[in-house]
Amino acid sequence: MFSRFSMVREKLGFSQKDLADSLGIQKSVVSEIESGKRELSKNVMISLMNKFNVSTDWLLTGEGEMFRGETKEVSQTYAKIPLLRQRVSCGPGKNWEESDAVETYIEPLCLIPSFRNKNIYAFRAEGLSMVGAGIHDGDIVLFDAGSNAPEDDIYVFAWEGNVFCKLLKFNEFEHIVNVYSVHSKEIDKAELLKKLDMDNPEVIDNFRLFGRVLGWIHENRLVRH
Repeated sequence: MFSRFSMVREKLGFSQKDLADSLGIQKSVVSEIESGKRELSKNVMISLMNKFNVSTDWLLTGEGEMFRGETKEVSQTYAKIPLLRQRVSCGPGKNWEESDAVETYIEPLCLIPSFRNKNIYAFRAEGLSMVGAGIHDGDIVLFDAGSNAPEDDIYVFAWEGNVFCKLLKFNEFEHIVNVYSVHSKEIDKAELLKKLDMDNPEVIDNFRLFGRVLGWIHENRLVRH
């Protein structure tokens, strides 16, 4: 069974530490399971099933498919980043509901260590209001949809049905989110567009944070944010 556990990890393209972090266990546990020093516990099997759709029957017996209801071709796209058809506005705004289907998949940027174990999505930027930060019209912007600890940074977010990519600054004491466009490389010259009062129920209903920008692809080069 320990060899099948190792096969799953390798199929997902994870190191022992990557898999341990994803399952919420110690790296030593993964190492001991793969070396045969530790039994594969029921909890770990359930985590593999829930997170990665791994077949528990295959883990126990080696029979059937490694992934439940998936072909090998599907499982190979696991580490790819879905590029959505929706354009994110770095300009006047675009309606989020127009289309949310996946256009294609970007090859595994999870090979970049700091991108591993993140819930990454990508959008094409539209407009030039973030050009001072380095994001140009047509660039593919990568963001972590799992980020949930706001800090001053560039984010993808929805406001009143439109989706934007802007610099957000959070005032935790006043519960204010300041929204900026960055036309100039001098960050202190960023243009303040809105002040969102997060104690206002109407603002809460119309504001949704999708994730923090990790980087973007400009002229076939990955720009790290």
